[in-house]
Amino acid sequence: GGWKNVTGDDFDWTMPFTGATPTANTGPDVADDGVKYAYTEVTGVGTGKTANLVGPCFDLKGLTSATFSFRLHMYTTTASQMGSLYTEITTNHGVSWTTLDTRTGNLGNAWLSVNISLNSYLGQIVRLRFRGLTGSGAADRGDRAVDKLSLTVTYAKAGDAAAMVTTGEGLSNASLHPNPAMDKFNIAFLSQSTQPVQLRVYNLHGALVHDEEISAIDGANQLEVAATGWSQGTYLVQLTTESARLVQRLVIVK
Repeated sequence: GGWKNVTGDDFDWTMPFTGATPTANTGPDVADDGVKYAYTEVTGVGTGKTANLVGPCFDLKGLTSATFSFRLHMYTTTASQMGSLYTEITTNHGVSWTTLDTRTGNLGNAWLSVNISLNSYLGQIVRLRFRGLTGSGAADRGDRAVDKLSLTVTYAKAGDAAAMVTTGEGLSNASLHPNPAMDKFNIAFLSQSTQPVQLRVYNLHGALVHDEEISAIDGANQLEVAATGWSQGTYLVQLTTESARLVQRLVIVK
């Protein structure tokens, strides 16, 4: 959720995809996490072609640390055809991009972990993207894949727990309004499918103050949550499914 193909490049990422990629001797046979992943089908695309997969905006203000993590698969029997995968970041809405990580060639027939510190970008609003670049020759054996994308952050305020925002596997774009709130607030989010979503709210002592299951629809979702009787302070609002978790910070004032 939240990651999308864009115009202005040469071809698109295939997502969500299930099972083995159709070209032999390249790409994964199965997703690393769950059943769905994103990959570049490069058969017939040609040499030196680019596919960009762009993520949502991440607000890194008020944090002491932030790490972007994902699982990567870059397998081919012809290393020169794989090309490269660049993980890039922008702080100016895509006017310019800075490379955070580069992977090139055959990395073996296995899912690998990639962890990238974003601490240099704390205090800013950023956007990430994957830029796949096809290799030389026919380049048909260059199917790179990503799965299990997540952003793990630690809040600066004393007592705030570490929170994970996962943008893969069906949930994205959570927001709270009004925030600060008094006796009620609205939570909005996007779901990639009709699915049950668990909504839990914790205070900074870790006590559960609200727990309900939401029957999310495919697309935009919004509901009102009563906060009557809650003490003034900061809360962590958590949306979870079997394979995703979104966490937002809520302030209650009285």
